[in-house]
Amino acid sequence: MNPAALKAPPQAIATIFAAQPNRVLIMDAIDAGLTYRFDPSEKDRQFANEDNALRFRCVEMSLCDRMPPGTVLVDITFVDGQGARVTTTSVDLMRLTPRLDLSGDMQYPEMLLEEYERFGVSFRREHGEFAIRLAEDADHCTVDAARRANRLGIWNNCLDPTKWEMVLASEDYSDFSQRLKGDLYINQQRTLAHNWFYLNADLYLALVQIKNPNLAIDPLLDYEELSRRAEQVVPELDQLRTIKHRVPTKTVEIGHQSRRKITALDAEQHYKWQYGLAINREGFTTYDDVLNQPVVLASFADRGFYQPEHSKEFDFGWLRQLDQVIIDTLDVPGSDCYVQITLKGANAPYTVIVGNIDMALLDEQKLFGMPFGFNPYPRTRRHNPAQDTIHYETDRMPANIKPYIMLLDRRTGHWVNNQKQGLEKVYLGWESIHRQVLVIYLVTYERILPVWVARVQIDDRTVDRVRIRRRLYDY
Repeated sequence: MNPAALKAPPQAIATIFAAQPNRVLIMDAIDAGLTYRFDPSEKDRQFANEDNALRFRCVEMSLCDRMPPGTVLVDITFVDGQGARVTTTSVDLMRLTPRLDLSGDMQYPEMLLEEYERFGVSFRREHGEFAIRLAEDADHCTVDAARRANRLGIWNNCLDPTKWEMVLASEDYSDFSQRLKGDLYINQQRTLAHNWFYLNADLYLALVQIKNPNLAIDPLLDYEELSRRAEQVVPELDQLRTIKHRVPTKTVEIGHQSRRKITALDAEQHYKWQYGLAINREGFTTYDDVLNQPVVLASFADRGFYQPEHSKEFDFGWLRQLDQVIIDTLDVPGSDCYVQITLKGANAPYTVIVGNIDMALLDEQKLFGMPFGFNPYPRTRRHNPAQDTIHYETDRMPANIKPYIMLLDRRTGHWVNNQKQGLEKVYLGWESIHRQVLVIYLVTYERILPVWVARVQIDDRTVDRVRIRRRLYDY
C-alpha cells in the first residue's frame, strides 16, 4: 500500500494504549500443564517439560503508529518464564474481532455463533511471520524445541468474550519411520506451547464497536443470556436470500435408512476417537445406531480442556424424521450455482437450512465444513493468505452471497441454538469427480462424530453449470 494512504490508529484505540506504561499493554496468561488434553495435535516432547522454559505467561501488545484504514495493527509478544520472546508484528486485531452482518434482534443469534465459535489467524515461520528470541542461558533441549517451532496461532477463544489463546506448534519427524509401521494416525505436527489470556476489556469493546457501527446489542452478554434472547428470534429469511427456482434432485440415500457404516470424515475425528472423546463410540456401527440411544461426548470447558469425566449427552433420535432434502437456486447475479439446501421432514421438530453455498466451490476429495452461523468461515486463516478469493475472507465477501446455516423450530419458525441440540457443523462435498451426487453430513458438538448423512443426485443441467463455473476458480 502507498505509505501516503496509511492512517493513524482509531482515536479510541490510541487512547487505551496511551494510558499504558510505555504505551505497552501487558496481560497475564495461563499456560497448560502436562495433564492438558489438547485436540487435535499431539504434544511436543518439550511441552511443559520445565517450569519456565517455553511456558508463556505474559503477553505484551504495542500499537503500530500507522496502518491501512479499517485495520488496527499491533505487535504482539509472548514472554516465557526465562525471558524467551515469540513476536509477531503488524497483527490486525480486526480479523480477530466478531463482525455482525445482520441487524436488529438477528444480531443475538449471530453474535452467539460468532463470539462462541473459536476463530483465529495462523502465522508461518518460514515466511517470516513470527520470530523467536531465546534467553542467553537457554539449554540445548529448549534451543532444539524452538528450532522445531513452525506455526504460531492466535485465536479468539470460544468460551468467553475477551478470552483469547495462543498455540505455538512444532514439526517433528524424528519418529516418522516408526509411525509408518504403527497404528497411530500419521501427523508430525505437535503442540509446543499453549496459553490463554483475557484481552483488555476496554480494548475489546472498542474493537467490536468500531467493526460494528450498527451494533444493537450488548456484545459482552454471557452465553446463557445470549442464547435465551437468540431463541426468541424468528429469522426473516427473505432478508438473507431470494429463491429463484427449485433444483430437480433425487435423494439416493439417507444414512440411517440404509444403515450406512459410520467412519471418521477427517483427521480431527480420528484423533478424537483415539483419545476417547466419543465416550460410547463402541456402541455405534451405523448411522441408524446413533439415533437409537443417547450419544455421550466429552465436554469442552474450563480453559479449553476436554473432560470425559464430565460428559455431555445428546439425543439425536429426532434426526430419524429428517428425510427430505430440498435444494433451491438463489437469485445471485451472474451465477445459478448458489443454492439453499433445506433438510426437513413431515414430522421432524427442526429444520436445517444451509444457504448461499456456491456448489462450484465444493470438492470431491475434501469435505467443505462450515459451522452453524451467519457468514461462517474457516476457523483459522493465514496471516498473509496466498489466495485472494472472497470465499475465504468474511470481510471481503459481498453481502448477497454470505452463507448461513441455522436450525429452526419447524412449528414456530424460531431460531434454535444448535449447540444445545448437539450439532456444530455441516460438511458438504461431491461424491466423485463427476460432481453429480452431493453428500451432506451433520456433525456433532465439538466435531467429534457424524450423526446424519444424505446423498442427493443433482439434475444434469445444474451439474453442467457447476462444471463450467468451477473453471473460474482455476485462474
